[in-house]
Amino acid sequence: MVIDPRHNTNTHSALSGKARSAELGANAPKQGNVAAPKSAGESVSLSSTALSIPKIEASLSKVSDVDMSKVERVKAELASGSLNINASSIAEKMISEERLLG
Repeated sequence: MVIDPRHNTNTHSALSGKARSAELGANAPKQGNVAAPKSAGESVSLSSTALSIPKIEASLSKVSDVDMSKVERVKAELASGSLNINASSIAEKMISEERLLG
């Protein structure tokens, strides 16, 4: 793609403050506020998938990231001394994960 610096497609930002005010007319924003000129016929539409995002987010916010039944089971096993921790298995899984990342 070739970019021609002489062809500025963003004419509004290239204009000086006075030229921008003159172009936008009497309702031009003051003190550096920039407003896009109104264009007739422009519209935006969202797909049904995009419209469903807030509902999905609300549903997900109700779901816990933690399996509390498993947490309670592990707490009970720790308290009773019956939790069996296999250090070799944990170490092997950590090394395996490291190899996948490296």
